[in-house]
Amino acid sequence: MRILFAVLLGLAPLQAPADNSIVEKHAGVYWVPVGTSNEARYAVFSLPEIEVRRSNKEFKIRYPLPLELTGAPNMIELEGKIVGSGPLQLKGPLGFGECPAVDQLESCSITYENLAINTQVRSDLLKQISRTPTELELREKVAAGFCLAAAGGGEPCGFLTVGY
Repeated sequence: MRILFAVLLGLAPLQAPADNSIVEKHAGVYWVPVGTSNEARYAVFSLPEIEVRRSNKEFKIRYPLPLELTGAPNMIELEGKIVGSGPLQLKGPLGFGECPAVDQLESCSITYENLAINTQVRSDLLKQISRTPTELELREKVAAGFCLAAAGGGEPCGFLTVGY
């Protein structure tokens, strides 16, 4: 019945992978730490689809990084081992992160490395979506500062919240 309902709605049912893990898709938010409240308005990005895969021992999260920050597609895939009820440590080819626990994905700190960046495409996109010169300036400041604090060590590039 569930599959029939999903087909009628035009949704693809989530299949259980061969490794018996559970795959869920959620909306969420990614936000970048900034210096001023004016910048903060443009430092929060909606993520319509975050894939979460979990089994008894493994955890994986997958989401696209907002183009407003990089100007180039970057699909983030982070994974780690589930160890008790403590913090969840995640790592992938484009970065690493930490969530408070496997069932607490409200504030995962994320740091990136080796991202594809296209400043020209990013600038063009920011011009298209900005309504005023001041808004454009603030959006560009957020994007230009993305991951700079993290490059010095110790600071995350941003925070991921997975909605349930």
